[in-house]
Amino acid sequence: MGEAFRSDLMLDGRSPEEIEGAVRRSRERLEQAPVAIVLALSLRNADHYADGRRQNAEHTMAVQGAALAAENLLLAAHAEGLGGCWLCSPLFCPDLVARELGLPGDWEPSGMVLLGRSAKPTAPRERHPLDEVTVWR
Repeated sequence: MGEAFRSDLMLDGRSPEEIEGAVRRSRERLEQAPVAIVLALSLRNADHYADGRRQNAEHTMAVQGAALAAENLLLAAHAEGLGGCWLCSPLFCPDLVARELGLPGDWEPSGMVLLGRSAKPTAPRERHPLDEVTVWR
């Protein structure tokens, strides 16, 4: 995954120092996490349509389902006093992740959750007022 990340950052025109720093931080985050859970989706049990529009919608629903599963996993981990981090890195190299983990052919890696005990307490984030981020009609 580090090599794929490095290649993508090179395409962005980042400096070699910036690239190596980002790859190093990413590797450290993965290596230091006691638990890494890759979330994958499968369309095996999904509805199948002859037209692309509905089939694309079915795929989008599977992506949303994987993301919702990750959110529930993070909420459950928090309730148990664990820290968690959602990463989308498998989206950038799904074939590599699937091959390295030996996933079934119809499984599509779509995210990763890192879990563990927080190294330091974190302060709650300040939230935007609801009326700044919500439109009611």
